[in-house]
Amino acid sequence: FSGLFCGSITFSFSCLPFIYFVRKLLAKSYSFFFNNLYAIQKKIKKKRLNVFEKIRNKKGIFATFSYFYINSYIFFVFTIKKILFQI
Repeated sequence: FSGLFCGSITFSFSCLPFIYFVRKLLAKSYSFFFNNLYAIQKKIKKKRLNVFEKIRNKKGIFATFSYFYINSYIFFVFTIKKILFQI
């Protein structure tokens, strides 16, 4: 039992720098995400228009679904790219 306890302590100490780095990375990406949310959305609107002009002509459930799907997809791709290039 004592060996297990000591092992867990050494393991947690060896993991500390990694955990600290991950937390810093997360905090950085979160702050960046919320600070640049508006700018990113403006950029997406420009890119989005070309794709959505074609979809908007079609009516129905499929068009609506694809509209929202592409909307969210472009948004996430943009944010991930921005966050990755920022750090």
